Order: sequence, then structure tokens, then C-alpha cells
Amino acid sequence: MEQFPDVFEGDGELEGPIHLEIDKSVEPSRQPIRKIPVTLKDELRDGLKRMEKRGIIENVETPMESVSLPPYPLPTSNNG
Repeated sequence: MEQFPDVFEGDGELEGPIHLEIDKSVEPSRQPIRKIPVTLKDELRDGLKRMEKRGIIENVETPMESVSLPPYPLPTSNNG
């Protein structure tokens, strides 16, 4: 990260149109619900609200056909 600081700035939004090719023969995966420790729930909720306000994610109230959730990176004191 120190060698290429410009790569690790911002939200990771790519510029311009993006073309993604999806292999339709691969079935979507569904990950189990992750249990969040009680001590981290407020921090997680705040982080999700910040990302929602910035338009990075959006709240979905109904189940989706296919969902694959990456673990949410909780900020620590050394990485902001």
C-alpha cells in the first residue's frame, strides 16, 4: 500500500464503462449468514449507513435470487 498509495485511495470506483463477462454455466453461490459479534454491530451498522449515503450500496428489504456477500472490512485504528 505504501508503494502504490494512489491505488488505495477513494471508494474503488472505476472510471468509464465496464464490461463484465459472466459464465452462465456457473451457478451463483449463496453464503451462510455471518454472525457478527455484538461488540461490532454498532460499528458495522454505522459503516453500512455511510456506504449507503455515499451510493456505494443500497438497502434491500426483500430476499434476492442470488446473493454472495463478502465479509465487511471493519475499519481499525491503523487503516482508517
